[in-house]
Amino acid sequence: MNRQPDSDRLASASEDGNRAVRIAELATGFAVGDLDEAELRELHSYLTDPATSQATARIAWNTLGTITDLRAGSGRVLQDAVRLRIRDQAGGSDGNGFTQRIRRRLGLSRPRLQPVITPELRRRRRRLLVPVALAALAAGLGLGWMILRPSQSPAVVEEVVGRAGLGSLALAPGAAVELRPNMVVPVVLPAGSRLRLRWSNGTVATIHGPASVVPQPAALSLVQGSVTVDTAAFFTIGLPDGKLAAESQARVAAEVDAGASSVALERGTAFFAERSLHPGFAVDGARSDAPYPLVALSPAPVEPPVGAAGRWRLAGTLTWSAARSTYAISCDTDRGEVLLALAPGRLAVADRRGRTQAAIPGPPLAERQLELRASGGRLRLMIGDAVLYDDQVTVRALRLGSAEGGELTTSTFTTGPTIDSRP
Repeated sequence: MNRQPDSDRLASASEDGNRAVRIAELATGFAVGDLDEAELRELHSYLTDPATSQATARIAWNTLGTITDLRAGSGRVLQDAVRLRIRDQAGGSDGNGFTQRIRRRLGLSRPRLQPVITPELRRRRRRLLVPVALAALAAGLGLGWMILRPSQSPAVVEEVVGRAGLGSLALAPGAAVELRPNMVVPVVLPAGSRLRLRWSNGTVATIHGPASVVPQPAALSLVQGSVTVDTAAFFTIGLPDGKLAAESQARVAAEVDAGASSVALERGTAFFAERSLHPGFAVDGARSDAPYPLVALSPAPVEPPVGAAGRWRLAGTLTWSAARSTYAISCDTDRGEVLLALAPGRLAVADRRGRTQAAIPGPPLAERQLELRASGGRLRLMIGDAVLYDDQVTVRALRLGSAEGGELTTSTFTTGPTIDSRP
């Protein structure tokens, strides 16, 4: 058996790592509109090279998702603060120059910002290359349908619970989600929000935040979050791991978490990564050959019904009867026991790494939403939006108990992607 020399393998690994870093740099520049003509052509060459297109598209997809999350997390307060600071530096905050004159007399004057003139020729070339790069990214991900066309309103907002935005525009019921020419502008939802979109053919998609999606004619791309779609005609969902295609009168769900996707079919006919899905089963994007049954139980079982390939989630409302109340969750994992002991305002953890404590943000005795999630061999505990525990372990058994004044009410245990409860 011929083996590649260690030096060649190390050189190949180093080359792959450098390529991944470069692709991430180019994707970041593309997301913020800061690539010149040569860099756009370089990104396009990576996306259209058969040897690297899939890996390039995946890295670019995750980078675009990260930039979207950063934009969503930059609230108006931060944006206003930056705008005011720039205006102050430019000398525009004081029209008569009084502040500037005082600073100069005290020896504290600062140079004003000067306008930067962008050559018109370069801007025109960028407009020609941006759609090409977008099309190449879509092709690399197997999303041939994700070609942006100007002046299109693929869907209308039917319901908003919480907040949802398209760029700087807040979406409200009745609003049209319009595509912008040559730009990828996702619809962004914060945690706890829900958005319901309706296409002209009657297809309805319900999106749960935190999420980032790009609606398209008879399709949408899901960068982050979960979506449930009731189809009235053929519909496509673009995911990092492939393409989910559903026939008319189907009900499908998809979820993307940390760049990995899972899909499920509740009824009808659908295909994922060119494989037929079975009603009542879910598959993970990285392991589409390992379907597992969709389960929704209340309360949670002693043993999760799925193994390392499946995703599951324990969710409920954590309540306290007194300041000295406790509630414990014990997980038997492939790396030993993980004990999560909760009390008002704090979490104590005992696992293979020792004993640690973490503060639970918010009023100590207030009711809090708890979620314990297993995905891709990783266990994560969240209280509200705060991640309090995260480790690479596979859970074999789950036990709820040792409760003294603490209770997990309305608890549910579900597998696969989050499916909207409404028919």
